[in-house]
Amino acid sequence: MKLRWRQRNLSFASFTLDPSLTRSALFDMTAKEAMLATVTLTQEVRDGAYGCEHSYIVVKSKGACELTHDYCTYHPMAGPVRPDTVEHLRLEGDVVKWSWSENAFDLASTGADFERRLTLDGRGALKWASPAQRTPKVRLKAVPPSVSQSACTTGLALCRADVQVDSKWWRDYDDHVAIHITHTPSKAVLVWDGDSTAENQSITGLKQDFVDGLLHIQFAYRTSENGNHFASNRDLYVRFGCKGLEFVK
Repeated sequence: MKLRWRQRNLSFASFTLDPSLTRSALFDMTAKEAMLATVTLTQEVRDGAYGCEHSYIVVKSKGACELTHDYCTYHPMAGPVRPDTVEHLRLEGDVVKWSWSENAFDLASTGADFERRLTLDGRGALKWASPAQRTPKVRLKAVPPSVSQSACTTGLALCRADVQVDSKWWRDYDDHVAIHITHTPSKAVLVWDGDSTAENQSITGLKQDFVDGLLHIQFAYRTSENGNHFASNRDLYVRFGCKGLEFVK
């Protein structure tokens, strides 16, 4: 009896090991994952030199290993605005992530998101792999009023070239601020007056654009008195109505 061999085409799944991943590197990856599994994240305020207070993000892991990230240093001479605590503090993989209002730097700030990567040092302890990365938050766009320029029956439409927007500041015992909107062709002027009685006032970040036929004015309104500081983002909408320039609410 003759035996016949039948040839078959056999296929095998293959893979290529990254040559840069040595046995030591693979061990380090495993050690890092094991260390990250023991990580806890907290926030602390600690006293520093010369009366300073440091606001820390604290990373603790197995073996009493501790890392800190100083996200703000405060001193009473800077004023009464103490830094807010961070929000959404979490560990994603080997990256520590959080959000902060940045109120200690700017009360009108929209805040920012931050992240900082962890790695292992030569002794197998956690260390920061790089500086923190900051991504500013985008201010939410204000919703324009439902009344549009087309509702006006005067036949006049606001044009960018015909409108001038200026901020004004003067001191009469206390600070006063205002925004003047001028329609050059008609010489009409509309004025927004600051609505605070605070001793110190200012307008910053004045911007303008046109939305749905309306002039949109944006700015930060800052006030302070007796060491108390406040700031708010404001939006004004203007159209040329039947009686001239008017605010739309």
